[in-house]
Amino acid sequence: MSLAKQAEYDRNDPFPVEVLSQLSSKFACYEEAIQNPRKDVIFLTKTFQSEFHQKALRLREDFCGTAAISREFIRSDFERFAVGVDIDSRAVAWCVQHGLSSLHSGSDRLELVVADCREYQDAKFYDIISANNYSLFLLTSRMDLVQYLRRVKQCLDPSHGMFICDLTGGSDCFIKRKVKRQCGNLAYIWEQDNYNFVDASWQCALSFLLRDGSLLKHCFKYTWRLWTMAEVMDALYEVGFSKVRIWFSDLDEAEELVYEETTNIPGWVKSWNAIIVAV
Repeated sequence: MSLAKQAEYDRNDPFPVEVLSQLSSKFACYEEAIQNPRKDVIFLTKTFQSEFHQKALRLREDFCGTAAISREFIRSDFERFAVGVDIDSRAVAWCVQHGLSSLHSGSDRLELVVADCREYQDAKFYDIISANNYSLFLLTSRMDLVQYLRRVKQCLDPSHGMFICDLTGGSDCFIKRKVKRQCGNLAYIWEQDNYNFVDASWQCALSFLLRDGSLLKHCFKYTWRLWTMAEVMDALYEVGFSKVRIWFSDLDEAEELVYEETTNIPGWVKSWNAIIVAV
């Protein structure tokens, strides 16, 4: 059973203003402190170009939240079209109320859908489907992971389709810790509460400390499945992808994420991020 009705978001029937005002700070903070959609779009379009020697024109951003990557994708080229899919209607509503205003033009090339990404499937073929911000960790069973990736494969253009996602890992994931990092006018606080080796569940929370001293405490809380790189790669090959490439960044070595393509992430790296590209 779907966790949300599959439907295009109705821009003429937004959330009440008082509800959005309560949510506005956390979504705005997330975009400012956590996301870098311009960098993401440059990476995914350049990688697509290097694989297929043509321009990527059709993107589906799964688990899109406020659809920051989709907005940047259509902003980057007037020929581009994007679909953002997310189960959280509040995040989609925030995008409609606040995010689309930054486009100035081109919002007609962005379609927003409120749906469960595990079950969503449409009639379009896409050049790229993305699942960023550790979204695969929301899929807590292998059956869900494989089912989702199989649907992704079916929705990619058979001649030039590319899937992209990101993971994190390293020995620091298994310990209780708190990380605070300044990002412009605010700081984010990342807290890891518990990792369970029995079911690989991982409990984390994200807070934001604003410049005026106010704290948005635990405004994002997660109970994830911490998939390993090998598990995700096995699932990708199982559903029919023929090639998987990995880019890696050592979080202990640099303040800013700097990725290099690799076939090896050493076990001694305490904390890392990785981008996976499958074709």
